[in-house]
Amino acid sequence: MLGVGENVVAAIAFSGPPQPAPTGPITPPPAVIIGFLAGAIMLLIGSILLALGILRAHVFPRWTAWALIASAILLVVAFFAPGAPAGAIPAIVSAVSTLLSAAALVWIGYMLARPASAISAQLEEAQRG
Repeated sequence: MLGVGENVVAAIAFSGPPQPAPTGPITPPPAVIIGFLAGAIMLLIGSILLALGILRAHVFPRWTAWALIASAILLVVAFFAPGAPAGAIPAIVSAVSTLLSAAALVWIGYMLARPASAISAQLEEAQRG
């Protein structure tokens, strides 16, 4: 999810007429950095708050909440990993984070799309134990 946004922002921020090859390090404009950091912080806070709500409500499986929390933690690890932002380790950790959050959100969406009878049966089961 976040990877698509990063690519769109990079395509917009770095597009333009061809330039000669840079001699120093390539750095994005400050607005791009601020936008990326703001999005990452909102994703981190939103994932944790959603996970806490899932744990408290007992409506969805607990693994979805823990997957969202693990995804948020891995997002921070990827940000501070050696070689960030362009190294192999941050890329792998970021991919695992994205897969965890996507799996949790897909499962939540699947459960919401189920018939009401299946959802009410699961709610009764969750309230009993």
